[in-house]
Amino acid sequence: MNFLKIADVAAARGGQARSTVYMDISLGLLPKPVKLGVRAVGFPKDEIDAVVGAVACGASDDQVKDLVSRLHAQRAERLKSILALA
Repeated sequence: MNFLKIADVAAARGGQARSTVYMDISLGLLPKPVKLGVRAVGFPKDEIDAVVGAVACGASDDQVKDLVSRLHAQRAERLKSILALA
């Protein structure tokens, strides 16, 4: 799994400011980052690609919010399956 830094996410969204990226996260328009370390977070590249692709295809804010919600649910399911293997 590849992760993007906040600057990469901002660039993928057309050069948005960091504050705009975090505002979009709070609005449900972008997936939440994953904690990678004590002071590091990353955004799963496949999730960001899915959201950027949906926006590029003309998805409405409600459609993007639904997509982000489904991506978070898939993330939770992957965690459950990984923990079940342990």
